[in-house]
Amino acid sequence: MSCKLDRQKFSTIAHRDHEFYNPTSAEKIDRVLSLIPLTTTDKVIDVGCGRGEMLIRLCGRTGAQGIGIDLNTTFIEQAQQNAVGRVTDNQIMWISQPIADVDMEPNSINAALCIGSTHAFENYQTTLTKLSERVRSGGYILVGEGYWKTPPSQDYLDFLGATLDDYGTHADNIRAGANAGLKPLYAVVSNDDEWDHYEGLYARAIELYTYANPNDPDVLAMQERITKWRDAYLRWGRTTLGFGLYLFLRP
Repeated sequence: MSCKLDRQKFSTIAHRDHEFYNPTSAEKIDRVLSLIPLTTTDKVIDVGCGRGEMLIRLCGRTGAQGIGIDLNTTFIEQAQQNAVGRVTDNQIMWISQPIADVDMEPNSINAALCIGSTHAFENYQTTLTKLSERVRSGGYILVGEGYWKTPPSQDYLDFLGATLDDYGTHADNIRAGANAGLKPLYAVVSNDDEWDHYEGLYARAIELYTYANPNDPDVLAMQERITKWRDAYLRWGRTTLGFGLYLFLRP
């Protein structure tokens, strides 16, 4: 983009109306979470937890102890507020720092989540490997990742600053788990309506913010970015980029 922009500020505003920071419906997410059997003595981490909705739902349903990790301090503050009355006091620890700086013993976690945040470990394959090192035998790994529904055009790759190898297909994402020594258990993908809702809320939040805050010095950069992002989604993204949730068992 030609204008400088505070990316964390942009993301915080753009996601302000999202229950989940990924294009998956609550019904599908609850379905997947119900397939992760945990007890009150179990531990679960969520890397890139956002406002913590998935972790709160999983810990609230099972009584497990949670650790939510996100670099965005505003998201962590919102997650703490979101958890009030839904889990017990101190049931979830919230941390705002890189996952590499979080002291965690190998094979000490019963379940690990990383939804749309595989960049925290560099890429999808590395995420599976790194989470496997932290999860005990018989534990669960749930990762949310993009995939190519159709081969992307070079124009779309240029817009994203991506390469063809940044994503595989939906089938590739499942095979990657098996290649990492995990047992694929379940997968579900987002449909067009879910993507439209996610992208619609994303654009709406920025448009309303820029309208209501014309004196914000970031307004021009934010307006430029959201216009280009919406156009790219409609031109390429809606038919090209998919998103799936992938549940694995660590043998």
